[in-house]
Amino acid sequence: MSKRSRALRYYRSYKPQGPIQKSLRFLIKLIVVVFLFHLLISTVLASSYQVPFQNSSDAESKQPVYAGRILASPLLYGPRLRILDYRAPQLRAPKRGAVVVSESGRPPELPWYAHGLNSISKFFTFNNFIPFNENEFSHISRYQIMRVVGMPGDEVRLDTYRIKIKTPTSSYFIDEQEVLQTDYKLVIPNFKDIGGSDSEGSQSGGLSGSQNTLRLAAGEYLLAPDNRTHFALSRYWKPTTMDKILAKALLVYWPQFRFL
Repeated sequence: MSKRSRALRYYRSYKPQGPIQKSLRFLIKLIVVVFLFHLLISTVLASSYQVPFQNSSDAESKQPVYAGRILASPLLYGPRLRILDYRAPQLRAPKRGAVVVSESGRPPELPWYAHGLNSISKFFTFNNFIPFNENEFSHISRYQIMRVVGMPGDEVRLDTYRIKIKTPTSSYFIDEQEVLQTDYKLVIPNFKDIGGSDSEGSQSGGLSGSQNTLRLAAGEYLLAPDNRTHFALSRYWKPTTMDKILAKALLVYWPQFRFL
């Protein structure tokens, strides 16, 4: 085939792109790059979570210090890659009083492509829709914002919704806020507002808001929310291990900016 014939064949197969096609290709590339960048940032460096405000006549004094939109980082406790079912080694263990993001229930048992499609859907719908159901919990209730109150080696008990702690170096129980020495507001329910009896019976402590003593073994932590309205239920009074602690809460960026 001569050079002229090859050039003519190439010219006939080449179709110049118009401005609309060029703009569309650029837009698709931009969306893909932004999504991959978002996936990298949210998996390794920072993710956003929301803590709903309490409905109360005295609303301002009834809010946990982290109520609002929270920015949390998985980097310290080991980023988790759901698609590959892999978690990186942690850089450090949680400290007492730290606000963390924990996962309730079992991790979703989905194939790798389902995790990918869910991530894409969350990105484009702002966490409002996922094509594959991850578990029986909603996206908001599955991830809980909790405070590290008990550390490995502690003995802890619940008394009228307040946690009493006996550390390995102490001979008696001390109130949680004296041990943590952290500024946070506890939301303690009023007995007259609760009404009725506890649906989980005597194990939950009823309206007394109490639970028996727990001894935390190596690698076990006690996580508790600042809002103690339902914390006396027995299903919440149990140790937590690092596989359920996902990220360290860094700051509240809405409605008020505050470091945690």
